[in-house]
Amino acid sequence: MTTFEYRAYAGDGSIVRGCVRSESADEALASLRTRALFVTSLRSARTAAGRLRGLIRRARVRRADRQGHFRSLATLVGAGVGICAALTAVADETKDEGLRETLASLRAEVERGNSFAAAAERHPEEFSEVTLALLRAGERRGALDEALAEAAALDERRRAMRRRFAVALTYPAIVAVASVGLLGFVVGSTLPAFASLFTQLRVPLPITTRALLRIALVLHDPRGLSAMLIGSLGLVLATCAAARHSAVRFALDEVLRRVPVVGRIVTMAAVARFARTFGTLLRGGVALPDALTGAIDTVGNEHVRRALQAAAAAIARGDSVSQAFGACRIFTPSFMQLTHAGEASGSLDSMMLRLCTYYEDDLDAALSVVSSSLEPLLICLLGGAIAIVVGSVIVPLYSMIGSLR
Repeated sequence: MTTFEYRAYAGDGSIVRGCVRSESADEALASLRTRALFVTSLRSARTAAGRLRGLIRRARVRRADRQGHFRSLATLVGAGVGICAALTAVADETKDEGLRETLASLRAEVERGNSFAAAAERHPEEFSEVTLALLRAGERRGALDEALAEAAALDERRRAMRRRFAVALTYPAIVAVASVGLLGFVVGSTLPAFASLFTQLRVPLPITTRALLRIALVLHDPRGLSAMLIGSLGLVLATCAAARHSAVRFALDEVLRRVPVVGRIVTMAAVARFARTFGTLLRGGVALPDALTGAIDTVGNEHVRRALQAAAAAIARGDSVSQAFGACRIFTPSFMQLTHAGEASGSLDSMMLRLCTYYEDDLDAALSVVSSSLEPLLICLLGGAIAIVVGSVIVPLYSMIGSLR
């Protein structure tokens, strides 16, 4: 199946944009025509331009604060406003043109008799699989407003977790970048002045001085500096491209998992994300197999994801949730005990959300320790690097003065 992006006019003359999955462009076009749409543009989303447009659309929706629009929709629908009228009201409030077109497309689909979840499926860039599962379950039980509110709350929690990492790592990252820039400036601007002097006097140079002089000559030469920057950029892009493959991601996650402190933080973040999503889906009325599958897809850690996939297979064979989770060997004993208690009492959703809160509290404490430990460590590393640079210059100078005597 191929995803095609389309732009069309609805019966009321409004512009509708979205995505449709089909085997070919002709089938996609026929499917859109059955929905009374006059198609003006149809492109495959697999091209580089299609991927770029998808990234731009996702960025535009994030800037418009999708959580706030979910909240507004939930409030309006919960107050008895029809979904079409609610979509129109929210579209009138937003200043984001891309989101306004998406809302107009949703309204057009609903007016033609489709469910809101089915209309949202046409926009995979804006609605994740977890959100779609919540919307389907909410519509089945007649609680679309609750589903929208749960989707907004889940996104807010994810953003809060990302902010935790950003806050914890912002200052160390600034110090690290400033330190590298300072060292590069000192090496690139100071050492080349000594290079010719050392060469003329034939001063024996330590290995650290020779290495720094080579680096200084590269930094001092615009062509060498450009080649180094291009090479670094190419390495980053190659690493990002390789990280898309599950085998590479699994290897990277395995390496991180074995790093002291860092491995524990990475695992805690993945488990907390899984527990939050799993509990939210269960509370939203999603069936256990679908909730488990949707939560696994949001983990973001290949090692944890594979372990949970094995647990999902065990549950499908008839094992209980606590037994399957116990075989993963990624959960703590307290997690397993509370999972067993929640399963036995029929409140697995509430227990997952409670466990997520515990994990997030532990994650906050661990991030605070790491952040406070990184600051003096970076200062020590910067001091050591400066000492190496200064020593690499002073030692040859002393040798040169001794030879002059």
